[in-house]
Amino acid sequence: MLLALWRIRHGPHSPVPSEPFYKLPNKLSTTTIYMDAFAKDGHVAMLYSESGSSLGLDYMIEARGDAYGTNVWAEDYRGDSDYIALRREGWTPDCWPHCQAQPSRVISLP
Repeated sequence: MLLALWRIRHGPHSPVPSEPFYKLPNKLSTTTIYMDAFAKDGHVAMLYSESGSSLGLDYMIEARGDAYGTNVWAEDYRGDSDYIALRREGWTPDCWPHCQAQPSRVISLP
């Protein structure tokens, strides 16, 4: 479903005041969370995972056009000054209400 919604919504995009997004103060991994976006004039990509690749890249869901379609790629938008970080206002992560809950573990010692 996410990919279908992403295909419908993606495209040349210039946020207007009525849209529920706000700019984050920076693009640091300590600031951004799952599904925040990196955007520049004409392109938007969303963080697909909070853990990046072994190369220090972020896994991003994005549409690259007809030839490549919509998929998840490892990208370095944090290092590209053309991109800014955005978050959707009032966004509820799909893990809610258990996002912070850690599974309980039983540890047995001999």
